[in-house]
Amino acid sequence: MDIRIFDGQLRLTGICDRILSLTVREEFAGEGFCTLRVPLSESDKFSVDSILCFPGAAEEYVIRAVERDSVSGICRVDGSGLLSLFGRRILREPVTASGEAEEILCTLAEHWGPAVLPGSLRTERVGISAEASTATGHDSLLAAMKRICASAGVGMTLRLDADGREFVFSVRSRRETSRILSRSAGTLKGITEKRDFTRYRSRAVVIGVGDRTAVVEAAGLFDDGVNDGAMPVREIYEDASDLALGRFEGEDAYQAALQARGKQILAQHRPICTLTAETAEESARLLQVGDVCYVSDETLGITSPALCTARTLSGDGARPAYAVTVQVLETE
Repeated sequence: MDIRIFDGQLRLTGICDRILSLTVREEFAGEGFCTLRVPLSESDKFSVDSILCFPGAAEEYVIRAVERDSVSGICRVDGSGLLSLFGRRILREPVTASGEAEEILCTLAEHWGPAVLPGSLRTERVGISAEASTATGHDSLLAAMKRICASAGVGMTLRLDADGREFVFSVRSRRETSRILSRSAGTLKGITEKRDFTRYRSRAVVIGVGDRTAVVEAAGLFDDGVNDGAMPVREIYEDASDLALGRFEGEDAYQAALQARGKQILAQHRPICTLTAETAEESARLLQVGDVCYVSDETLGITSPALCTARTLSGDGARPAYAVTVQVLETE
């Protein structure tokens, strides 16, 4: 495997083919990460803010840390997906919007994103119709965009174009597939199931200017397989006084902004219900983030459609292995 390395001006500065170990994780609605270990003799090729391109990975990664260890003779390189660059930009004014998530996200990227990118930015609109509403205060661009994705059930990606000349931002939607991951069929080795309700909240009490209040219930808002209506109430308080009353045309518009903020807060406090599926090599290569597949593990008693939320490439470069993380959409 040859890893291509680009500098801050998107110029190819090196190629590394001596890999001791690597892990590359792509996420549906997040920045993902990479960890790479190479011989110390290769360390001069890597520097903070350089961009790595891995064969077999769908996205590129920006280096955030380089560790050189003369005792072990190993250099460790840690990076984040290009979307992490949007985490460097702070929204300097509250953002309130309602409509198609794709248009909202692309507009935010166009307005706030270019300042933190070492090259030009192009957005691609593909006609995703999912709706979202957002009301956020002074936050990072990435945090605001993640909230919108959670609200609308969409993903996003920032990548280099085929020529490595510019950055391309686009929104991802779920893709229905006929792929089946099953232990009995040999396409699934097994599943690790995690259900964690530690941070879960089912009701948001949002307080705006002058004690204006909106109470937002999670029931019916999210399509992730959790029956919020059957759960005991777990409340969270949100101070939304940063949403200035003068920015809105009347009380109805202000209440809508408080409701949107409440939905975003609840989206950040969803229960963690994920399955990490260890698949057969052929199946993992075919499955991409955003794919809706079908998983069946007789040992855990799981039979369900699921959304692939992350895809991990690991190994030593010579023998790459893949694993996927899927979110159960409906349990039978």
